[in-house]
Amino acid sequence: QTNWNNAQVRDNWRNTIQQIWPKALILSSSLNDGDHSTRYKPGGVGTIIHEAYASMVVEKGQDDQGRWVWATLEGKNKTKLTLITFYRPCDDTKGTAGPMSAWKQQYNRQANAAIEAGWTAEHIDKIDPRDSALRDLRSTIQEKSARGDKIVVMSDMNEDAYQIKRKKLTYGKLCEQEQLYSAFYEIEEDLKPSHERGTKVIDHVGVHNIP
Repeated sequence: QTNWNNAQVRDNWRNTIQQIWPKALILSSSLNDGDHSTRYKPGGVGTIIHEAYASMVVEKGQDDQGRWVWATLEGKNKTKLTLITFYRPCDDTKGTAGPMSAWKQQYNRQANAAIEAGWTAEHIDKIDPRDSALRDLRSTIQEKSARGDKIVVMSDMNEDAYQIKRKKLTYGKLCEQEQLYSAFYEIEEDLKPSHERGTKVIDHVGVHNIP
């Protein structure tokens, strides 16, 4: 719930981390809608690469809607590991989503782009930020996988791995398509809910191309 576009907020966080790990690599992203004054902004992501590994980072980047950040580390024999930290908004609709919610922020960005591209009103009304978030993430995973990267996706999916929705991409379907397996379930099959008021595991660590 932090506006990473606010320079003071971002710098304060960086200074706090670097007091502990002076050479850590710090990545953060929020959807940039031009408002840099507020400290509060739903959505957004952040990642800290410990200073022991920061020098191994050869590439890094972020999604322009504040949905994920990523960093690629290179190790022995030029083996590459891409770490992705991802946030997917809660399930919502155009009529019920709050004006500041991550869902509405992403909907507005995508709707404006659709209007500029000449989409019809009918198609614009069908924009679903949750579905498009997974589809765009899938493209990033496929891009990194195609060059042989090992991949770890650390995510707040706001969805368990067993959800099925007709004509929608779900986290479970993404895992099946891109051969992501759960690092959590490798350790413990009977996982506790990952939200204090929830009954399901909606936060995940998905691993690709790692034996």
